[in-house]
Amino acid sequence: MAGLSCALLSIAQPAFADGVADEADLQFSIGAEAYTKGDFRLALQHFLASNRLVPNRNVMFNIARAYEQLGRFADAYRYYVDASRGDGDGRLKGDVTAALARIAPKVAVIEVETSPPGGTVYLDRKDLGSVGSSPAQLGLKGGTYAASSCRATSRRRCVTSRSRSARCGR
Repeated sequence: MAGLSCALLSIAQPAFADGVADEADLQFSIGAEAYTKGDFRLALQHFLASNRLVPNRNVMFNIARAYEQLGRFADAYRYYVDASRGDGDGRLKGDVTAALARIAPKVAVIEVETSPPGGTVYLDRKDLGSVGSSPAQLGLKGGTYAASSCRATSRRRCVTSRSRSARCGR
């Protein structure tokens, strides 16, 4: 009998979770409520926090929707592209495809490819952080950009392209 009680006590011990999923869910819920009320800036803040905690394509889609509502089409384009990556449900892919078609005329789209693929892509300044990894399809505001790509090797190698102009709707 003593062996059984020890086994039951070890099973009954509470499991401690790190709470990250709970916090991400809370951030998402607050963001969804703010979005419904039309407070897109607050929604964006909470969607971004949720996605930092637990990256998720559905949350990325909602980030893109909030950016689109705020008129930040280049940012919306980037998150719609991110939401479309990987295997997912057909409805999300369909919604992303429709959204990209809707905002594509409002952004300058450039393709960045590296050989080999997988390089980290930066625009203008590396200290501002990367904009993705190659191959990448970037939606930008019209302007002139210098793209660079770095890949992780034993000696980190970075290549900078010449500056290129980008026009909206192209």
